[in-house]
Amino acid sequence: MYHGICAARFGLDSAIHALAGASAAAPYLRLHIMGEGEALPQLEQLARRLGIIDRVVFFPPGPPDAVVDFVAQGDIGITPYTSNGFMDLALPSKAYEFASMRRPIIASNTPAIRSMFRPTSMVLCEPSSVESFRDAIVDLYRHPQKRAQLVASAEYEVSLGLNGGAVPAVN
Repeated sequence: MYHGICAARFGLDSAIHALAGASAAAPYLRLHIMGEGEALPQLEQLARRLGIIDRVVFFPPGPPDAVVDFVAQGDIGITPYTSNGFMDLALPSKAYEFASMRRPIIASNTPAIRSMFRPTSMVLCEPSSVESFRDAIVDLYRHPQKRAQLVASAEYEVSLGLNGGAVPAVN
């Protein structure tokens, strides 16, 4: 799942391509996107062109309670940011939200994202690499124990303030 702005810099096209590539290995996967932005029409068109429009579900943005419900219903949070001078420094608050709601995270390996959590707390992928995201998706799909380990590690870091203390501990 992803929630937030739908703009090219957030790499959602890579996530859609990765989902298409993971289809044979993980036929029941769905990508849920909640948000709006200038890239939304292109993302819908891409999913249609790749033949997975039935597996990519677009939700309109909503109030905070709707976002909480959206994350609570998802299995894995993604932050597939591109890598450039700006996005390398962008801190995705959604990663803290995923961690606080006990969701494993697949994220782009950017300096800012690496500063948020240790590599044992999220799966880091090469930015804009469809193959890297595809492999991470399939790996977490096949290994529920790995998903649980990522969640436990992120929760532990949050509780100790190892990630800068931006999110209070989850009880």
